Amino acid sequence: MEANPAPTLAALRLAMVGDWTGTMTSPWVDPFDVRFTFRADGTYSAAALGGNQPALYYGTDADNPNKRYLLNNIFTNGDGVGWLDVCFAATGTCSSTRGELSAVRVCSSGARLDFDFFAVWNGRRGPITYRLQRDAP
Repeated sequence: MEANPAPTLAALRLAMVGDWTGTMTSPWVDPFDVRFTFRADGTYSAAALGGNQPALYYGTDADNPNKRYLLNNIFTNGDGVGWLDVCFAATGTCSSTRGELSAVRVCSSGARLDFDFFAVWNGRRGPITYRLQRDAP
């Protein structure tokens, strides 16, 4: 994919907001389809559309207000980095664990989002790679 068109961290954050569907690839299971919604308030939803694992391989796909994310830096090549909280409970206060987002890229048309996720509890694991297309409005 071409470099991010977003010249600033704020522009990349804005470009990431929306509904996305695509493929998850990891070192541990066969690729499967996933759907993500990244919201401007810093919350997200994620669901596996196939496979036997949750969208993030870890945790639950159930929505929870503690499912949060943040891009907190952008490199000169336009790649964003940040964090994402994985929840392990569907209701109430969830037990969550923070993982790393890296190589966050949105293509120039805004129709494609790619990123890598690394679990960082009990050692750094990954990458879990996502190649997503923006859902039609």
